[in-house]
Amino acid sequence: MRAKQTAVANDSAGYNSGVRSERLIVKYFEPKDLVWLREMSLDPIMKSERDWRETGKLWAEHGLARSLYYNGKLVASVGMIMFKLGEAHVWGIYSFEIKYCIRPLIRKLRMMLKVYANINELDVIWTSAAFPAAERYVKALGFKRHKGM
Repeated sequence: MRAKQTAVANDSAGYNSGVRSERLIVKYFEPKDLVWLREMSLDPIMKSERDWRETGKLWAEHGLARSLYYNGKLVASVGMIMFKLGEAHVWGIYSFEIKYCIRPLIRKLRMMLKVYANINELDVIWTSAAFPAAERYVKALGFKRHKGM
């Protein structure tokens, strides 16, 4: 599934960064469970957490997006959403962008993900064309690539 779109990340003050990225999705479930995600990938740009909750209301319980700044510059943005699959709740990344490769910020970004998403580890997949360095960054953040991809 390839779905390029502009993902708008909102920090706690509601700042819209308009970062172009490609969706990353956690794969813990069967393709039939991804029907609404395929439909969402063709939908208009999601502009806020509220848009994500309303568009995916049949499956999604909660979404969040956070931006990381360094000396006033947008360094990275991460968008996440929690899927409700039966009784299970699964966090997945729907957008991921690192604007500047600043090594000391990798640790801070990892902590940001853990704090805001309340997670220790994500098993992520990603599509091939969006970021040449996406795999390197995801590995640097300590997340595991899905073995089927």
